[in-house]
Amino acid sequence: MAKYYNAGVREYWIIDPEKKLLVQYDMEHLELPVVYNADMEIPVLIWDGTCRIDLKEMYEAISFLWETD
Repeated sequence: MAKYYNAGVREYWIIDPEKKLLVQYDMEHLELPVVYNADMEIPVLIWDGTCRIDLKEMYEAISFLWETD
């Protein structure tokens, strides 16, 4: 993560598809990370939260990646 910070990355997300969690790091303001679950909307911090990602919708769109039939 230090390499991303030193490269000027302002926001960093880690997604756990199995647990359906997203960890959001605000590297621009050095805030503690925030953990979101699959039922939440995520504000994109580099756009002052005006853009939001609906995790539930995203997981539904890619659920075929871990379905076993």
